[in-house]
Amino acid sequence: MERISRAKNRMRQSRSSGTVGGEGGNLLAYPANLIKLHKAQLASDRMSCHSATANQVRLVLHTAAFWLMHGVRAAIPQTDPLAKAEFTTIRERLIKIGARVIEHIARIRIQLPTSCPEGALFRAVAFGLMPSAP
Repeated sequence: MERISRAKNRMRQSRSSGTVGGEGGNLLAYPANLIKLHKAQLASDRMSCHSATANQVRLVLHTAAFWLMHGVRAAIPQTDPLAKAEFTTIRERLIKIGARVIEHIARIRIQLPTSCPEGALFRAVAFGLMPSAP
């Protein structure tokens, strides 16, 4: 989420100054790239249901998945190579893993296998997604 707000601020600054690009690249292409990610990585352009309501629900669910994956990618530390990875790579390396999920009253515990290569990164992302205490 922080990455999105920084990009929006850069877009506002470039509009006010009349410049395009800069050190962040082409800022006008940023929204187009988000739409391209939404379609390509999550297959959100497939509207295979016969009713319009079902297609709308499907699109809402795809959009929710997109923003969840975007939040996970923003929570990855910038020093890690997965910080700039595509959604499919993040899904394969962080989401689609075998783990034991134990539910307690106040928390959910995830036990990763001892051979999990991304265990430390999974922990860092989990702590990055946790809400801060008031």
